[in-house]
Amino acid sequence: MSYKLHYAELQLQGDIPCLEFKNWKERMLFICDKVTGSKEKVFVLSINYNADESIDSVYVFDIWNCVRFLRDKKYNSIHYTFHLHEYPSYEEAYKVALDMKEVSLLCYTS
Repeated sequence: MSYKLHYAELQLQGDIPCLEFKNWKERMLFICDKVTGSKEKVFVLSINYNADESIDSVYVFDIWNCVRFLRDKKYNSIHYTFHLHEYPSYEEAYKVALDMKEVSLLCYTS
């Protein structure tokens, strides 16, 4: 069993690679390493808690403190799939995050 992370660098060419880690701490440390010290990037972290293709949680951030909850093991089940994407601005990151959650009834007011 492996802990999955789909990681899209800012200058990615081609398909988004799926990285596999032996344990949740390795995945969390990889994410921490990519985010910490990054001055000119905004990140979108999405988490799928189920076996289906849905995105359950989406976080837009530029510093590690915003997702430090990942240190807590309860957020890192072997069944969770993470997606970490880099963007040059909040504007672009928010557009992607909105597209991910647009199927939710809470996305728009009626």
